[in-house]
Amino acid sequence: STTPVFGEEDLWGAVSGTWQVDVPTHAGGGDQIWVRGIDEVGNVSAPVAVSWNRPLTLTSLVGTWQGVLQRTINLEDSPALAKAFSFGRISLTSTAKGTVSGKLGIYPLMSADVAFTGVMYQVEGGAEFYSKVTLVKGGEPFWLICQLKNTTVDSLDHVMSAQLLDTIQYCAEGILVATTFSTAHPVPIASQGLFNAGIATTPAFGVGTGYFSASVAKTGMVTISGKLGDNTPFTWSGPLGGASLIPVMVPLYSNKGGVAGLLNLNPTLGAALTCERFSWVRPAFLADKQLIFGIDTDSTVSGGKYTPAINLKSFANLGLVAEGEDPDCALDVTLNINPTTGAILLPSPNPDAIKLTVTSTSGLFTGSYLTLDGKTSTYWGLLIGDGAGGYIGQGLFIADPVIGQTLKRFGNVGMFPNP
Repeated sequence: STTPVFGEEDLWGAVSGTWQVDVPTHAGGGDQIWVRGIDEVGNVSAPVAVSWNRPLTLTSLVGTWQGVLQRTINLEDSPALAKAFSFGRISLTSTAKGTVSGKLGIYPLMSADVAFTGVMYQVEGGAEFYSKVTLVKGGEPFWLICQLKNTTVDSLDHVMSAQLLDTIQYCAEGILVATTFSTAHPVPIASQGLFNAGIATTPAFGVGTGYFSASVAKTGMVTISGKLGDNTPFTWSGPLGGASLIPVMVPLYSNKGGVAGLLNLNPTLGAALTCERFSWVRPAFLADKQLIFGIDTDSTVSGGKYTPAINLKSFANLGLVAEGEDPDCALDVTLNINPTTGAILLPSPNPDAIKLTVTSTSGLFTGSYLTLDGKTSTYWGLLIGDGAGGYIGQGLFIADPVIGQTLKRFGNVGMFPNP
């Protein structure tokens, strides 16, 4: 509510006065009112903005936030616009006074992240942040909206929603999580260590299975390293956020594509590391001339905790399987293991020229074999916990082209340690 207090009469000078503003007791952050002067004959002055910041009473807002954005535009209805908004990343810092600063990147529309600033408004039921952001020089601005609901789940788990919209529609949405772990507030022991995961890929794309390792330090820092189903390597590092969520976004292919997803780390479940929507975009017509129509898909991620001290001699043998669109690339063999040393015993004779190396400290494995048409096929993969105390290897192979062709052949590779 506002109550005007009239100033002393001055026919030739400015009229001054004071205003009293009553605000709800829960409010905090930025406030702004517009004041206009009106004389006795009805002349109205231009409005004057008065704004100020007050400390936020919702303390869970204060801190550093990281998040990913994924498009909401339908790929079939608006393919050009959807491809421009494949995915994005956002980071912001909110202070006790409610001021906000951060960076936003939408790829492949943009070549670099842009900065934004503003004020976090604490409202009934939570808090909101609005900012106009110009994504492309000379282009129309977009609205960035971030909201935190003051519910038991959101405020305690430090989770904030984010949306990006133009004048017509929502283009992207996602989740931001606050950085909550540190040396003074370490990650729970069960969530520390090495987690290996596979990236499921639609067989129609004709590629293999991607994979990655996520190393979680007690300070909350997460380091990820892996490969996609087309053998593209990717890395990422950042903090483990509230609700044990990990916002991963990696531009690839000269910033024209990449991967993005919100990983969920829950060591109490068999699948301790999951993601329901892991976006992967590979542009069409890359210089390597492979997969010329590109890839644009949402995959899932599933994995578990890996024990670096795994010893292969605890397994009786290994099943090694490869399959792809070309049946000449198929492989299905069983390799015995020396129970004393844990060494993998390759076939003798070895008509498929199988080679295999397993790094027990990380779970990575690699090797090669001869296809049925006599070409070399190289494979890579990762041992992933199955949630029941066992391991399954997932990965990809790339075989040399058949005679008279230039395109390489892709497919899945699996390794199955048997007790």
